Amino acid sequence: MENNLSNRIYLNQKLTEKEINSAVNLFGKRCKVTTKQKLRRALQAVPTKIDYGIYNRVEFKNEDCSYCAGQDYVQEIKTVRECLLDY
Repeated sequence: MENNLSNRIYLNQKLTEKEINSAVNLFGKRCKVTTKQKLRRALQAVPTKIDYGIYNRVEFKNEDCSYCAGQDYVQEIKTVRECLLDY
């Protein structure tokens, strides 16, 4: 089973602090501190999150978060951020 955000939600597995930091750095890049704080809270609550299909592209390897874009990386990063903040 792949180690992506969708599977972590399905398996009800919390993210480690390093994974959360890596994801905040990735999805909160160029955002305000308040937005990054909201992202952190959302990622800490991951097992209770809604599982959006785009979460299949958010992968964790060696506690680093990465995103595999389909077509428009910048727009998709924004979409993941909006989905995470929708809690």
